[in-house]
Amino acid sequence: MPTSMTTRAACALIASLCLAGAPQDQTKSTATGTFVLDAGEHDLVKVIEASARFLGRNYLLAPTEIGGNPKVTLQMKLDLDAAGCEAVVSQLAYAQGLIATPLDRGRGLWEFVNLNGAKRAEVSSRAIGLTPDEVRLKRNVRVYVMTYAPLQHMRASIAAQTLRPFFAGAGGSQINIGTAGTEQTILLQGLAEQVAQALDLIAQVDQPQAAVPIEDTRFAALEARVKALEDAAKRNDKPK
Repeated sequence: MPTSMTTRAACALIASLCLAGAPQDQTKSTATGTFVLDAGEHDLVKVIEASARFLGRNYLLAPTEIGGNPKVTLQMKLDLDAAGCEAVVSQLAYAQGLIATPLDRGRGLWEFVNLNGAKRAEVSSRAIGLTPDEVRLKRNVRVYVMTYAPLQHMRASIAAQTLRPFFAGAGGSQINIGTAGTEQTILLQGLAEQVAQALDLIAQVDQPQAAVPIEDTRFAALEARVKALEDAAKRNDKPK
């Protein structure tokens, strides 16, 4: 299949997923009370398993992905609601090179993947299709998302070129930027935090351009000459 056709098909798929909405997790209906993480050292696997029970999910934790027995240390106690639990646990896992990827969101089935492991390519292929507003709500969660940004005043190709330098740091950007085959929509895929930052930046720069007044120097010179003639006539003198 030609590259252009592949790109258009991928863009159409992303847009349709975002617009239609993907199956939602069952977090809101199952997570009640508070998820508590005391200060001190924690076994990361046990933290992830406890968060899965709290959120009403199933987290697959293959030993080949986890590797060893990772520990995390907290200096302060954390009392978390459902959104806070998802965000904090994802951050603790991400610090150990792990990220949660959805296998079946409707049934709450997720798998933690090692960002440096054999399955790392599946992280982006399992990106969640969300609307821009949903991405902003997920900005503190270490999860891969894909979304779109409708443009009112900028061309998508220009917006893409403008964004790329901001997400191409030395550490390597984890965001992909493309267009949907038109100049009215830009597509974004990557970590929710970076995608949310890109959406915020687009909102700031996608503004109507103010018209810049053009000064006609010839008209100004003519006015000055007329004034000089009038002054000279008043003085009964000839203009120089």
